[in-house]
Amino acid sequence: MKKTKIFITEDEFIVSQNLKNKLITLGYDVTGTASSGEEALEKIKDNQPDLILMDIMLSGKMDGIDTAKVIKQNFNIPLIFLTAYSSKEIYQRAEITEPYAYILKPFEERELEINISIALYKHDTEKKLKEKQHKLEQLNNNLDKLVQERTLELIRKNNDLKQEIENRIVAQNKERRLASVIEQAEDHILITNINGKIEYVNPKMLNFLGYKESEIIGKTPHLFKSGKYKEEFYQEMWDIILSGSIYKGEIFNKKKNGELYVAQLIIVPLMDSDKQITHFAAIARDITDKRNFEKRMVDIQENEKERISKELHDGIGQMVTAIKYSLTAVFKESSNVKELSSKHKKILTQIDDLIKELRLTSYNLLPSLLRDYGLESAIGKIIKSINERKDLNISFFVNLNNKRFNEKIELGLFRIVQEAINNIVKHANAKKVEISLEQKNNHLKLIIKDNGIGFKIDKIIKGQGLSNMKQRAYLLDGICTINSNKNGTVVIVEIPLV
Repeated sequence: MKKTKIFITEDEFIVSQNLKNKLITLGYDVTGTASSGEEALEKIKDNQPDLILMDIMLSGKMDGIDTAKVIKQNFNIPLIFLTAYSSKEIYQRAEITEPYAYILKPFEERELEINISIALYKHDTEKKLKEKQHKLEQLNNNLDKLVQERTLELIRKNNDLKQEIENRIVAQNKERRLASVIEQAEDHILITNINGKIEYVNPKMLNFLGYKESEIIGKTPHLFKSGKYKEEFYQEMWDIILSGSIYKGEIFNKKKNGELYVAQLIIVPLMDSDKQITHFAAIARDITDKRNFEKRMVDIQENEKERISKELHDGIGQMVTAIKYSLTAVFKESSNVKELSSKHKKILTQIDDLIKELRLTSYNLLPSLLRDYGLESAIGKIIKSINERKDLNISFFVNLNNKRFNEKIELGLFRIVQEAINNIVKHANAKKVEISLEQKNNHLKLIIKDNGIGFKIDKIIKGQGLSNMKQRAYLLDGICTINSNKNGTVVIVEIPLV
């Protein structure tokens, strides 16, 4: 079987080579690569591929969108954009070139394969449809030249041809949804119509969930709701895919027997040639074991922090305190006290500072106040120490029905507050911070709001704690959303108590 030929346009060499290796592994023939739009146009002119993968942000005079315009004008080659950016301005420019898909970096190998299959299928369908339409136009143009006795026959053929095209489109859509690549996939694959009614579920998902096909077809994915999320969570997901964007997330779902599991989920809107959404394809996999492993790793980290904290407090801290007392005694016995008194005081002051730093480090590693008195008191101590600096004012509103909660929930929320305040102090240039902690029904809701300079979420560098906060909430089966603009940043964390 002839391999599909794919050409890569990507100005980052490592990304280009990784992508090339992935495509070869998936069974495609990579006919060439280019790092600029000009180079890509020169290479595909003599050896035209079946599909082009184009990075939007290219170096040189022509970016990916400009290059795509030239390709659209001169070649009949389907094109998929690769981009690490998802701004509305870029999408509006890119729409003019009529790409077959957008893939946001970084992407999964499975996501790449599905988008390539869909793009090739859409291109082939549109090509066949244009050929049929061309034949139909020829027939219609010749109608006036045909003799009158053939008029009825031509009308009949015209109607037959229209019906054939419609039947072919219906059959091809069905074949696409039931293609063997989906039928035999290891991932869970589900397809709904525009109203959310399930039209197809692959065998892997049926077997995993314990349902029969007849129990799912015609229903909505609400059948799998875990009960851990508010309705607003699902509404936000719905709004994203209705806008034409791809949803990615990790959520709890429920099997037929009531057992909960964690699904890594991608929902892709499927569009027709008029760019109207007709269906939604959901691709998921069970990552419950991965989630449990991450929870165990966090427990191990916290246990290690506890061990180090005790070592600092009970071991090194006591040793330094003993050294201070010993030095004090030695200094008092000195025969030349007046000459050495200022030096003695400086040394003792440095030791006092070291003792304070050891106690602070020990507390941050294992907040004893959190363990003994709970989340409200521990957060209060952080706020008090920050407010003493007088260059940042933090207010704290608390509305809790219970004074104590599960120790993992308390520790997780405490670490989130620690991380958020640390980020604000280091990066936000804020003067005011508002923290609220409320218990509503079966949820704890934490809000941290500052009036700093903000940042762009999609361009923030790793290591500034955002991923740590989201990971902490995620491992508590909760949700962490972060919104930021030039007027400040808001972190909202919701944790279920059931």
